[in-house]
Amino acid sequence: MSAAGQFSLSSAVADLIEMARVARFVHVVAAVVPGGYPRIVENPTLKSVEKDRNTVMICQATGDPEPSVTWYKDYLPVDMSDPRRKLLPTGELSLY
Repeated sequence: MSAAGQFSLSSAVADLIEMARVARFVHVVAAVVPGGYPRIVENPTLKSVEKDRNTVMICQATGDPEPSVTWYKDYLPVDMSDPRRKLLPTGELSLY
């Protein structure tokens, strides 16, 4: 591996360590959730779909202001420029 490749890997590891250092987990009890706090109403589920078949992945959230839903695959945002993928106004992901 080149020195440049090693530097990139080292930088990525350093970034992850920094993110872990500053990341905090905040647990909010449902009874004391502030009004308008985002809440997932329907969680996405694991699906098995035959090749060349359509499906809709469901995720519904409420809150004030209305939360937006972003879909990820393998920790990366789903590429919505692919015409076979469409984000519906309800937050559902339609796959053709």
